[in-house]
Amino acid sequence: CMLLPYVCSVAATPLVDDSDSIRMEGTLDEISVTALSSRKKLDVPSLGLEKLTIQQIRLMPSMFGEVDVIKSLQMLPGVQSMSEGSSAFSVRGGAPDQNLILLDGATIYNASHFLGFFSIFNNDIIDNAVLHKGDVPATQGGRLSSVLEVNTKDGSNEKLHGQGGIGLISSRILLEGPLVKDKLTAWIGGRVFYAGMFLPALKNVSRMASKSRLTFYDINAKLSATLSSKHRLYITGYAGGDYMALSGTGKFMYANYSATARWSAIVSDKFYINTSFISSFYNYTGSGSLNALSGQWTSKINDYGFRQEYTYNPDVHNSLKMGYHLSYKYLKSGDTKINQEGMENSIGVSIPATHSLETALFASNSQKYGIVSLSYGLRASVFNNIGPQTEPVLNERHQKSGSIDYGKGQVYNTYWNLEPRAGIAVEFYKDMSLKASYSRTAQYIHLMQTSTAGSPLDVWKVSSPNLKPETCDQVSVGYVCNFYKDQFQISVEGYYKWLHNVADFKDFANVMLNKDVDAEILSGKGRAFGVEFMLRRDIGKVTGWISYTYSRSFRTIDGINSGHEYSSTADRPHSVNIFLNYK
Repeated sequence: CMLLPYVCSVAATPLVDDSDSIRMEGTLDEISVTALSSRKKLDVPSLGLEKLTIQQIRLMPSMFGEVDVIKSLQMLPGVQSMSEGSSAFSVRGGAPDQNLILLDGATIYNASHFLGFFSIFNNDIIDNAVLHKGDVPATQGGRLSSVLEVNTKDGSNEKLHGQGGIGLISSRILLEGPLVKDKLTAWIGGRVFYAGMFLPALKNVSRMASKSRLTFYDINAKLSATLSSKHRLYITGYAGGDYMALSGTGKFMYANYSATARWSAIVSDKFYINTSFISSFYNYTGSGSLNALSGQWTSKINDYGFRQEYTYNPDVHNSLKMGYHLSYKYLKSGDTKINQEGMENSIGVSIPATHSLETALFASNSQKYGIVSLSYGLRASVFNNIGPQTEPVLNERHQKSGSIDYGKGQVYNTYWNLEPRAGIAVEFYKDMSLKASYSRTAQYIHLMQTSTAGSPLDVWKVSSPNLKPETCDQVSVGYVCNFYKDQFQISVEGYYKWLHNVADFKDFANVMLNKDVDAEILSGKGRAFGVEFMLRRDIGKVTGWISYTYSRSFRTIDGINSGHEYSSTADRPHSVNIFLNYK
């Protein structure tokens, strides 16, 4: 389609017959088509922006033959796995919960299967993955370090067809096609992991293995409707869960569910509107027994959102985006019941649920004049705690001294933040570009982890009178250069981050099923800095990249390490990634 105007104008004579078909006559000179990504990166003012298509992801190394989006992203500079084989990742020295993961706009709170060895993303249904690790656009927020947008593909409008694969440890299937020609398309895909089914066969090796079970599943579906030439509707759904029964330990189950309905409207050739209804759910449970005692644990997160975004392109130099986003969150950190043989009544501990509302207004603009490209915007976020709730009162030694009760529907605490974003890129000699950016981000929900690997039972908490929202100021500078006819690209990016109100646990903190866990959490400041180098080739028989990252990450919190600065769990100074592909 991009070549058609050129071909028609310089190289051919179109002849129209009675059937209105067009055939081409004439002699064409050789036309060279090259990838646009390397050229585009020169004039994009955003720093730390990475985009991987599903074609690129499928070329990446995979564990057990399972292609994985998050494992592929961990091959990029500035992105590191929190532990070997884990889907939890750190971006530029940030914690795992400082990454916002979106599946077609819906928040995913636990993007891992099998305790992190696999991610929840089935590569059969993915179109692309976009990672913002430096200059997060003003249209997104809620996390300090990065935003990962995983976008699913649209259904085929040609004919009904399917594909699938049977592997040693898992199998998958995808069916797609038109339901109404040129009006309604759909696809549904599924994946199941069954390696755990073979554990009983290991009874001669280990009695523990023979009594253990392990499995997970994913189900994705999407419906695309063309309502008219200017209106389209997309409905996306996801369901996936893990089940683990470990002999001598207990049973663990956790699951993600999400649904998104997006209406896209073209008001004019310069004005567009996208309206989305979003819901996301995360449930995790556990049970176990020891001698005469048995217990159960249940927790969940319900997230309901509404988003409307307006895009206005007044001329070829400007692209303006504005809108708002509402998110209501219900968190139930834990309910437990403990039973003992011979006792009629069980012993229970229930952590009160929390209700909160996060609202954001945003506006941004992208401009390009000659060799200079600009992007700037502002995000205003407001967070409200809503009753019913009983909040502990902490004294100067950070110990509970009392409590305050708030009624149902009462807005008893409010935080707000202004989050400016700005970036500039100046292109030199059509092959080199200098960039600089600044961003401020705020985060109102926190994952309180007791280990770097993480577990399904990690405690999520929203900000409260005792737990302030985290904020981060980041400045970045970069240099990008294309050479050898745009086949190679070298880039260097440096960054420095100032973090405020970062949270960590006291020494020997009591976390599990603690109604007064606020007294176990301390807040302070942090900093992270680093340099990322990358040599990349996207054209030719040999493609890939070589990258090196030097990064440091520190925290300073009164009451931890005697108030002296210490390395965070994401502090890994050196990282080298090499990926080469030969066709």
